[in-house]
Order: sequence, then C-alpha cells, then structure tokens
Amino acid sequence: MIRLKDLHGKPAEQRFITALSDCAEKYMDIIKNIVYPIISKLDGISGGFDDKPLYKQIWFRDFILADFSSIKGWVESEPLVGTKVSIFRDIYENDFSNGNKRFLDKNKTYNAYTFLNDLNIGVCPYCENEYLKAVARKPNQRSFRTAQIDHYYPKSDYPLMAMCFYNLVPCGSDCNFIKLKANLGMSPYEKDIESKTFLYPDIPIGINMESIDPYQCAVGFHARGGMETNVNVLNLESRYEDTALKVHKILKNKQQFSADTLNMILSTDDESIKRQIVASLFEIPAEGEKYHELHVKLRTDLLSFAEVFFDAGG
Repeated sequence: MIRLKDLHGKPAEQRFITALSDCAEKYMDIIKNIVYPIISKLDGISGGFDDKPLYKQIWFRDFILADFSSIKGWVESEPLVGTKVSIFRDIYENDFSNGNKRFLDKNKTYNAYTFLNDLNIGVCPYCENEYLKAVARKPNQRSFRTAQIDHYYPKSDYPLMAMCFYNLVPCGSDCNFIKLKANLGMSPYEKDIESKTFLYPDIPIGINMESIDPYQCAVGFHARGGMETNVNVLNLESRYEDTALKVHKILKNKQQFSADTLNMILSTDDESIKRQIVASLFEIPAEGEKYHELHVKLRTDLLSFAEVFFDAGG
C-alpha cells in the first residue's frame, strides 16, 4: 500500500550483496556449474562467470540486485518455474534469517536484523496498520525480531529468488500470516503502488458529520489494478474497521473548523503553535512521519477527500 524507499545504488544494497557473496563462497562449485547456467539465460543478465568474488561479478549483481520489474518479468515469462535449485533458499533459511547469532558475512555482522535496520521502516508497507521493530532487546538476553520478511514471490516456488534483494519485503506478522504463499497484485517496490488506492468512507456527499454514527465511517480502499488483489488477499478493509472513529473525527473537524473559523479561534500570532493545533485537529502527518507512524496514507487521503466532500456538499 505504501512504496518502499528506493535503495538502488545505496550502501544498503552493497552491504547485502557483499555479505551474500561471503556466504556463497562455500557453494562456489554449485553456483558455477548449476546456478550460473540458469541465471545467465534470464533477460537483463550480462557478464560471464569468472574468478572474482561474486559481488564483483556482473551477472551476480544483475540477478541479486535486480529491480522489481525485472523480477516480475522473470516470473511472468516463466523461465524459473519448476527450477528447484535451493541454494539461495538454504542460505536464507540457515544463514540470513535464522536468529541473531547466524550471519552471512565472515565478520559476523550482517543478517536479517541488519537488512531490516538498513531499510529503516517502522510500519508494514502492505497494510500500514502494524508497527515493525527490527530488533527488540531485553537486557542480558537474546534479541528478537518482531518484523517479518516476506518473499513477494514465495521461496518455496522460486527458491533461486530467495535472496533477491527486491523480492524481500519487510512486513508485519499479520500480513505475513494472512498472505502465506498467496499471489498479490502489487509489491511495495513498485513505483505507482500508492496511487492505486484512495482511502475514504462511503458516506453521502456533504452530510453533517454530527448526524451520523461514527461507525458509518468505516474506510473503503477504492482500489484499482493490482491493489484490488492486495486488498482482497490481505483483508485490508476488514482490518481497517477500527479506524472508523479516527476517520469520523478528522472529517467532523474538517467540517466544523474552516480556515476562517480557525483564524477566529486561534488568537495567537505564533504560526508554529497554529500549525501544531491544526495538525492535531486534522491529524495531519508530520514531515518524516511516513514509514514510521500508522495510517499516514489514510490521513493524507482523508484530507484530500474532505476538500472535495465538503465543497460538493456546500
């Protein structure tokens, strides 16, 4: 539902592929003789196999750091269907995501915890309805990961893509449990994912918000394209039912407090205080809040909806 940050060419990518290269060295014969011949035939893969470390080999970088559109193309054209080579799935399960004491790299600094910290996201991008924590620590005890890592294209069906950077989606436990191996319609790594839903309640245009039950303000996702599948598979509208009170409050305040009304009420000349009060009344997302607070898209969409909703009703 929200787009993940573009990390192409950023240090997060380099840390990931360098650590994976370290781990994969012990499987070099399998990679050279079995994995490379398969991957080298994919669209967009270039370069031959040589004696350099894997992270310096072009074909390996092309595959592991392939953008989501390339990954999607490989799946849709089916060159990896039926491929059961499990090396990258084994690395994922044994060395990358198998607790905080297992690592990909020789220096024992890189694993799923590092990956999640590098992504720097505190809410589930599939739903924006669950908080994520990369690491939850207890004094003198082991660390636990409360964030999940979903394979957009399941590692059981596509084991070769189990360590493709842009096939790994940080998510909440609810979304991961609901999705399982289901096919979704859009990935958070797709550029236009946020434009494919517009969140607002289906209530009569211009209705007096004081006159309706707040629970009538259950939000609809009004999805288009692939997001229709995401909304259905992840049961998003049902999971957003408890935002009805928030939605009602925002719309009621927008209806009651016009710009002129606010100017009369707010006698202070301090613009900073005025902005804080307005932001509180309408739950306007603060700069930098996206990726770290719940329902930023919902609140942003509601403010756009309110402008049309009340103008049409007036």
